[in-house]
Amino acid sequence: HVGEFSVLAWVANSESPIFAFEPNPESFEILLRAGKENRFVPVSVAVSDTDGEVAFHCAAVTGHLARENQGTLTSEEVETVESVRLDTWAREANVRVGLVKIDVEKAEPRVLRGMQTLLRDDSPIIVCEVLSDTVGKQIQECLPADYIYFAIDENRGLQPSDTIGRNGWRHLNWLFLPKQMSERVLSLLVK
Repeated sequence: HVGEFSVLAWVANSESPIFAFEPNPESFEILLRAGKENRFVPVSVAVSDTDGEVAFHCAAVTGHLARENQGTLTSEEVETVESVRLDTWAREANVRVGLVKIDVEKAEPRVLRGMQTLLRDDSPIIVCEVLSDTVGKQIQECLPADYIYFAIDENRGLQPSDTIGRNGWRHLNWLFLPKQMSERVLSLLVK
């Protein structure tokens, strides 16, 4: 939400355009400053499975799409924000997508449902937070059959897995690779 992964992406590949999406106004201001300094493009919109608007839970500089199971939120905590499917955005921006980092506090399946064309046509590498087994199962249902899964363990490296979830994994992030790309990408990570 403040551009740290966008900065790392730019450092790793300054030739590729990098876009960072953030609907929270406070976080977006921080992201905007970081984008000017680090040459990535901040986009003030929520990424979801709908083009239009979504309910967004604001909490200081963090936030997430409001969820049905969240209980009662006050009107001060929820705003309506513009949303876009990555499929729509990429088509309108006329860009190919090679890497997607998703950290949207349990709304990751919604992002993936909104990028089914990109998954089919561009086969991007995906780095994704997984906060529960239920979300992991939903993510797995959204990914094409030719993707393979790796839990990112900060102590032991990439750990292959047949299922996506939190059970048995202390760390939150996962790497999803199309099989046809996995050998090449994994060889770069091991060096």
